[in-house]
Amino acid sequence: MQANHMRTRIPLLLSAACIATSQWDAVKLNSYITLSDTFLILALVTIIIGAGGRIRPHLPVALWIGLLIAFLSVAITQIFPPTLDYIQSRHSPLNVYNLVTTVVVHDSTSANVIKFILAYVGIPVLIAVAGKTHKSLVRLLDGWVIGAALTALVGLSDASHLTHISFSILGFGFSNRIAGLNTSPNTLAEVAAMALPACIIWSRQSEGRRRIAPFLFVGMGVALLLTGSRGGFGGALIGLIVCAVYDNSLRRKVPVAASVVATMLVIVVVFIPSVTNSVLATLRLNSNNTGAATSDLVRQQVAAQATTDFAHSPIHGVGLFAIQEGHQVELELLAAGGIILLIGWLFYVYGAIEMLPRIKRDSQYRSWTPLAGSIVAWLALGLTENETLPRYLLVPIGFACAAGYLCRKRRSAISMPGNSSSQQLALARRDE
Repeated sequence: MQANHMRTRIPLLLSAACIATSQWDAVKLNSYITLSDTFLILALVTIIIGAGGRIRPHLPVALWIGLLIAFLSVAITQIFPPTLDYIQSRHSPLNVYNLVTTVVVHDSTSANVIKFILAYVGIPVLIAVAGKTHKSLVRLLDGWVIGAALTALVGLSDASHLTHISFSILGFGFSNRIAGLNTSPNTLAEVAAMALPACIIWSRQSEGRRRIAPFLFVGMGVALLLTGSRGGFGGALIGLIVCAVYDNSLRRKVPVAASVVATMLVIVVVFIPSVTNSVLATLRLNSNNTGAATSDLVRQQVAAQATTDFAHSPIHGVGLFAIQEGHQVELELLAAGGIILLIGWLFYVYGAIEMLPRIKRDSQYRSWTPLAGSIVAWLALGLTENETLPRYLLVPIGFACAAGYLCRKRRSAISMPGNSSSQQLALARRDE
């Protein structure tokens, strides 16, 4: 019995570690292999061995269709690549981005295909097969929230000059901005923006988590502000608004919360203008911020190149080497894989979104409806940020798919003909 317990516990711990460390994209074993990828492979291997080589990740059909279309785009681009003359005529994204000391990964198509598989296949499959019960899904949620909180804590510690982890250990230095355990302030902002709704879910899973969650929520929120990421702040705000509107429990509290927030904003703006100016400066929204102006210029330049790439090959794109160079996810998809890749991505996203109404209707899983906020935050961030391949981006997708399947399985078991009311109750609680 103890052996069976360890056989299920070790893969779950490795899976939670993968999700936690996926929030720390700067922590790597070498230039290409992240700590999260190592845990991902180990977790999947132990799960496959424990299942005797038979695993069946229950992911939505639309998601699988999206992946097939995406790989079709990659195959066509390999068969009909852009000409060497065109490749040589493109700008060098590394030279452009040196203007704002932003780290940009310009990998080959083959390297980005591997990253694409790890992110868009590996993360959802891992969460689906490791989170096969409500209890195990909560353990994976622990990894998500705690991992995001730790990178935020490192950023806050660096901002307070108690530590210098980003610069001294990871080698990243950003003037007046924090990055935590991430490769850039914008990345930390993305991690926090998607984890804030997850923190709401986490607070509903136990009394202990409920008491700790407000501290983690505030810490991640403050860290997000100190990143100075305008896109990150906007994505987080949109995600939290979606949580407030979509989640029944939160929606009942919106009028009171909105009144309190509006009153506080009026007081601060009218009577404490210095605070307003400080917040605007931190978010680089004031008119005299040269860093923001330079960043905007760079974004325009890489967006123009991505537009040129799409115009050069609108059907299948120029290749996945360009998938993180447009600073706007949909534009990057069009540049890298053309219309085919964008269609595949839309199918993929729809596969996760269609799980949300099922989660909302289920009495056991409706506490997970803030996942809608995390997914919408990811989509909103994609309008201004260039990240498409980091593994942390697909964590909300994996949770939505896993929770959606558990809802369907529970409903199917309860509705089986011939079950008495006591049997239905037992089935309803079986996965808790």
